[in-house]
Amino acid sequence: MATPKFDRILQEFHLRIGDPISILNGIATASKILTVSESCGYVNKAMFSFFETNWDSVGGDKQKFIEIFPELLVVTSSITTSTTTYSATTIQQYTASNPNLDIYRHYGVTTGSQYIRIWPKQYVDVAITQKNTHFNVVPPDKAAVEIGTRLLFFPTGSTEMPGMGLTYIRQPLDNTTGALLQQNGNVDSPFDTRWTTKLAEIAASIYTQDAQFK
Repeated sequence: MATPKFDRILQEFHLRIGDPISILNGIATASKILTVSESCGYVNKAMFSFFETNWDSVGGDKQKFIEIFPELLVVTSSITTSTTTYSATTIQQYTASNPNLDIYRHYGVTTGSQYIRIWPKQYVDVAITQKNTHFNVVPPDKAAVEIGTRLLFFPTGSTEMPGMGLTYIRQPLDNTTGALLQQNGNVDSPFDTRWTTKLAEIAASIYTQDAQFK
């Protein structure tokens, strides 16, 4: 599969280190210095470094992050919960699965016309015990607590919740496998092309640092 955005980052990265790479018919060949796998490794490191730096710069504020990177917001309408046990309580959960294995943070959940609130993980015990009236969830209302790439749904119960809509912030991974991205792979870079030069600069900086210790 073609990966034009990833390829542009790769080519600009190689130009910056003085080692042009050839991409013919969508397929890259090794440069004089690096194998294709090594080159992709630097691009992936650059994408994650760029992602994490910007996430930290907004203090993990989802709305501010999406204002910078609207292209990283994914909308899906096909998730279904499964029954699990948490703190001896039967509860519904959603765990990231194909084709959503690139989830970084959940942004919103809907079921029909109902919006489901998402609370941070520190509220999970409060949501289960319902001892704080500010966090009581009374049907038909629903809420969810985000724990990593999992969502726990309240009120508790054993009834699966199919067909929900999930909006999430994606990270630069293959959404079907959770693996790092590859040149001519199944998934292209999630970043808009306006970030190509910045990502190439970061990749070149990482390469230069590594080269100093070889």
